[in-house]
Amino acid sequence: TIVPISTGKQRHPMPYHVELREFILPAPLEEGPNWVKADMLFASFFDRLDLFRGGKDMSGKRIYTVIRVSDDDLSAIRKAVLSSLGLSSLTKHL
Repeated sequence: TIVPISTGKQRHPMPYHVELREFILPAPLEEGPNWVKADMLFASFFDRLDLFRGGKDMSGKRIYTVIRVSDDDLSAIRKAVLSSLGLSSLTKHL
């Protein structure tokens, strides 16, 4: 399941929008703030995803940039996803 991230500020933030305070995308997308839009969920096969490329190492092997969200941001994203599905009553358990 994919939860999209937007670099555009939300004019009217809703419970299913989360501003990622500790998350920075690589260049040229590093301009913040970054917002999760949990109301726009979709599913995809993992092999169809394109990872951030960070150049090549000395042997010519491609380097990929791995970015992780903080535990606090992940908790907020989970609550936003539940809210977008109409299950916000379950957020008290997170």
